[in-house]
Amino acid sequence: MSAASSLFAGLLCLCTTLTAQSPPRFTLPEVPFDYFPVPAPGAKAIPARNDALPLAIANRRAALGRVLFYDVELSATRTRSCGSCHRQEHAFADDRRFSRGARAPTARNTMPLQNLGQRRAGFFWDERAAGLELAVLLPITNHAEMGMTMPAVVERLQALPDYAPLFTAAFGDAGISEARVGWALAQFVRALVSQGSRFDEGLVLAGGDVDADFPNFTATENRGKALFVGTGSTRRHSCAECHLGHHYGPCGHSWTPLPQNLQAETSRNNGLDAGKQDDDPGRAGVTGLDADRGKFLAPSLRNIAVTAPYMHDGRFATLDEVMQFYATGVRATANLDPVLAPTGRGGWGGGRRDHPLQLHTASLASPLVDLGLNLTPDERHDLVAFLHTLTDRTFLSEPRFADPFVAP
Repeated sequence: MSAASSLFAGLLCLCTTLTAQSPPRFTLPEVPFDYFPVPAPGAKAIPARNDALPLAIANRRAALGRVLFYDVELSATRTRSCGSCHRQEHAFADDRRFSRGARAPTARNTMPLQNLGQRRAGFFWDERAAGLELAVLLPITNHAEMGMTMPAVVERLQALPDYAPLFTAAFGDAGISEARVGWALAQFVRALVSQGSRFDEGLVLAGGDVDADFPNFTATENRGKALFVGTGSTRRHSCAECHLGHHYGPCGHSWTPLPQNLQAETSRNNGLDAGKQDDDPGRAGVTGLDADRGKFLAPSLRNIAVTAPYMHDGRFATLDEVMQFYATGVRATANLDPVLAPTGRGGWGGGRRDHPLQLHTASLASPLVDLGLNLTPDERHDLVAFLHTLTDRTFLSEPRFADPFVAP
């Protein structure tokens, strides 16, 4: 054998040995994480799951889903994962106006992923996905975002030996299918529960009374909270009207399911655009209804201080800009949400320039003013201070949600 042949044979042997001994692509803890822990004493749990799986199986599927969430093998170019756009330090949103997809930028700003196990239906800005199992697959098959087909995803995963034990633990055998990928990813997303903010702490200290001053808040933060949730009959004319899940019954207002929700239930038109044909149609792009033009689902306000930029197109870089928009920038459209419309009955917009939470007492004959919330600079400052209390630092660094492909 020549010297060159001997060298080639030696290198081949070395590469074969290194391949056989190469470490796994990802690292999971020896003791599996509990992805659905019991909340702290005194706290009312935010529902993480809307399924009836035994906890052990739910945890195994969430562990598999976590690996899938961060695996670039799910993109056509092997360069992007779900976690590339949904970044933990930004509450699983992105700090870019439009995220970088495998083939092109995303069409809209990336929404945060938190507390989605509470939602029964309606995912994405336009609510186009009816359920979470479908919602987690749509970015994978979107041409710009990850650019794959589900048969191609299944084929790739079947060729990766490190997935067989995870699928076996999660489903009882090593079979890989589109449905199982969706179930596992959805289970991980359900585990992304944020309920460790100063707002949550204050709600416990106040005995669950969202109207009371929270003892762990500053005076500024409590004023902002009062503006946000309203009081008594002004609930219908507060930020909470659009941003909290609730309903009105014969006995008055109630929160559904909890005041911790901080998540919109329906799409609304908040006057971002004037309703021109070339504006993003929002929900109307799904339903085809003119009544839905310009309506978008508001993402959860939890961790809002770290999810900039804001709105479906990321047009606002700061919370101060958002408050300025609601005070002076709301545009008139045919289906502008009544909370922002200049009627004296529908909300803060129009009527008279006294305290916005007293607007409902204005006479219908009062001169109308600009659309929006008529917030003073001090009130805008107080609201921003309150929104900062919704940041959950533990959630933003929780190890069980972190990228398992990064070496510890």
